[in-house]
Amino acid sequence: MDLVLSRINEQSMACWQNKWSSGNLGRLCYSIVPEIDDRPWFAGLRGLLSRREIVLGGRIMSNHYGLNAHLNRIGITYTAMCPECNEYLNIDHVLFRCPANAAGRHELVSSCFELTGSRDICALAVERKRNSSFRAIEKFCRTNNVRF
Repeated sequence: MDLVLSRINEQSMACWQNKWSSGNLGRLCYSIVPEIDDRPWFAGLRGLLSRREIVLGGRIMSNHYGLNAHLNRIGITYTAMCPECNEYLNIDHVLFRCPANAAGRHELVSSCFELTGSRDICALAVERKRNSSFRAIEKFCRTNNVRF
């Protein structure tokens, strides 16, 4: 019986991986975590990240957050643009470009100096088991009252 269940699990994982690799959705997350696993993406970071940081990372990687870019995509807001500067309001805009969120940006950029976008921050944290990037983002969002 264990052999049968093991084989079913193996085939299910192979099918899932094939669909994940060839699909059209979730490409940002796929670029960070291309291989599926039955463990969550943050498994190697347990104890290093708070629940809030895990949720934040998950929302960034899945591109599902409470900013106009996502809210417009799912039909909740009428525009995907930033009300402050009329640029596309996604996570990279909030973290790296919007003048309305300038408070604390120097600290964020200095702690993530080699990074140019949220994809890099998530990838670095997952690949190198580095939690300082998520901590810096979480602090930046708290300082600027950015809610996810």
